[in-house]
Amino acid sequence: MTLGHLIFSASTTGYILIGIMFEEKDLESLHGDTYKEYKQRVRMLIPLPKKSK
Repeated sequence: MTLGHLIFSASTTGYILIGIMFEEKDLESLHGDTYKEYKQRVRMLIPLPKKSK
């Protein structure tokens, strides 16, 4: 991987993660408590159930 590819990959990943935070905020305001409960049960990037503690 060249330095250019590394910088591009890192910046694109950062951009996506920041976008996810804004999307989560929008979904919370749109769906309210239903989405907050969903977030507690399901992981953010790969929607698998969270492990019980």
